[in-house]
Amino acid sequence: SAIIGIGLAIFLGFLDITFIQNKIPKRKFFLWMLSPLVTLGLVFSILLLNPTTAKVIRPLLGAEKHTDSGRTFIWNSTFPMIQKNPVLGIGPGRYLEEIEKERKLLSENNRELLYFYEVTQRGHAHNDYLHISAISGFMGFLAYLIFIGFSSHAIYSLKEFKEYSIYFYGLLGFFLSGLFQCYFQDDEVVILFWMLMGFLSRLFVEARKPKLYNM
Repeated sequence: SAIIGIGLAIFLGFLDITFIQNKIPKRKFFLWMLSPLVTLGLVFSILLLNPTTAKVIRPLLGAEKHTDSGRTFIWNSTFPMIQKNPVLGIGPGRYLEEIEKERKLLSENNRELLYFYEVTQRGHAHNDYLHISAISGFMGFLAYLIFIGFSSHAIYSLKEFKEYSIYFYGLLGFFLSGLFQCYFQDDEVVILFWMLMGFLSRLFVEARKPKLYNM
């Protein structure tokens, strides 16, 4: 999931410095974007064809990680919580308690999946959008979407500070990666997120201040 977010941030950064800041000739943009992708594709293909290197590469891609393969069971256990508490959610700190109840019910109704419901992680939903919907309901989910909209608008509005905009595309990558992980539950990640958000808010406020010569 982190690789997806990083890829989005890098792509948006290249678009910014090419088409907005005009620091890279447009003809070079496609060459610079396609060359690394083709190279990485060839390298990974060659490595995956080798049985020895494939054992190292596949776990990195999530093919053998239980936290990746078990996400469908985690999400499936989260949906009932959202359905039963659609407005205000179950409340912060109660996810583990509630998912245990849902896992038992799902295991009773799907005996053939009992093992998978038992071994998959249950501390959080492995999806920021589902986790927020579960603990805060529709109101919390709506607030999160508004927050994403504000963040995107703030980055787009940095016309007078456009040279700084590339530093904040990682925030948008963060939101995309949140489809597959609960990054707001990881302190080492969320600290950096709020630091960048603080810098972005400061520049957004500065950009909206009226100029002295217009007064």
